[in-house]
Amino acid sequence: TGAAIPGATLTFLSEGAATIEPRLLDDALTRVSELTSADGSFAFGFDQLTAISNVTILVEADGFLSETIVFDINNAADENTLAFTLVSATAQGITVTEQTAAVTGGVVASEVVIDAATTSGASKVTIPAGVILQDADGNAISGSNVTFQVVAIDSDDAGDDSLSVAELLPAGLQDATSTDVFAPVSATTINFVDSNGNKIKRFSSPITVVMNIPASRGVTEGEQLVLKSYDEETGSWMTETNTVSVGALNNGFYLGTFQIT
Repeated sequence: TGAAIPGATLTFLSEGAATIEPRLLDDALTRVSELTSADGSFAFGFDQLTAISNVTILVEADGFLSETIVFDINNAADENTLAFTLVSATAQGITVTEQTAAVTGGVVASEVVIDAATTSGASKVTIPAGVILQDADGNAISGSNVTFQVVAIDSDDAGDDSLSVAELLPAGLQDATSTDVFAPVSATTINFVDSNGNKIKRFSSPITVVMNIPASRGVTEGEQLVLKSYDEETGSWMTETNTVSVGALNNGFYLGTFQIT
């Protein structure tokens, strides 16, 4: 709508970790790794002592999907105007499904299945019993319960007001080292966090993800598709060694299945 979003938080990240290299432009010129915007506006700066060439800015607000950009410090002008457009969690074309589960020592006691479906898209994530939920360094998370969030995205056109897969994907899907041009046939967003706010990034054994792929995308049963993942904390895409297996056609959709740790 273009309306300002109060209470949004901006976190500055470098190589996946919070950094204080950005400098909040308050009276004290205090270095911070995070800003909270009371009215939707924000300001930050850099000086000659800044040691990084770019910074990932992660923007989060209650009721909205998070957004990231990679800001080029080396080539920044003296003044820049940045604007983030956050997508509402209730926007047409997406469905946000959340559920919680108790864990002990990071271990999931029983199988967890998170199933999200939209008009023409569906995503199902299955976490087997006994899996250890881990942080980015491979350490078991310490919280006593976990919130699992899965966002299903319409994979086909579902009206003029609906969001497309391409619109919801962060920039940079193309591989700079390849002449191939990648077109997304399906996508999902997965956010897992424990009760202490720690983000779950790894699993002791594979979890399974299944996504609807419309027949109109031109895939065929038995095909192996390239799998790409986006890490909002590094602001970069990565081509996974795992691939997506295309299953049989059912009611106009193929099931694309992959496992990942």
